[in-house]
Amino acid sequence: MILLDTHVVWWLAYQPEKLSRAATDAIRNAQQMPLGIAVSCVSLYEMTWLLERGRLTISTSPAVFLRELNRRFNILPVDGAIAVDAARIPAPFHGDPMDRLIIATALASNHTLVTADNAMLTSGLCQLLW
Repeated sequence: MILLDTHVVWWLAYQPEKLSRAATDAIRNAQQMPLGIAVSCVSLYEMTWLLERGRLTISTSPAVFLRELNRRFNILPVDGAIAVDAARIPAPFHGDPMDRLIIATALASNHTLVTADNAMLTSGLCQLLW
């Protein structure tokens, strides 16, 4: 099972040409399994924040977009254990709390994180794919 980073969710919906071949193949394979593709609730927050500020644009409302994400993906919550694990990720990993929460979610759920984020890819903190 795979967990999509925020930008991967966006690219899948609006810019699939930006996805790597490995990411595209992993997504295609995971779509064949029930609940095969997960997204952290953190990604829903990030995309909503960007939509509300005009940094991302869509032809529908953010509420409709989020309903569609909820329909298509297994949305994983952040619980207390994930929050603690995210805060404990050691240096030199950067301090972005959203990235930390996404990595901690991947670890807690035992999902491979699909991301193009170089800081995540070089961290070695969880199973990663790009």
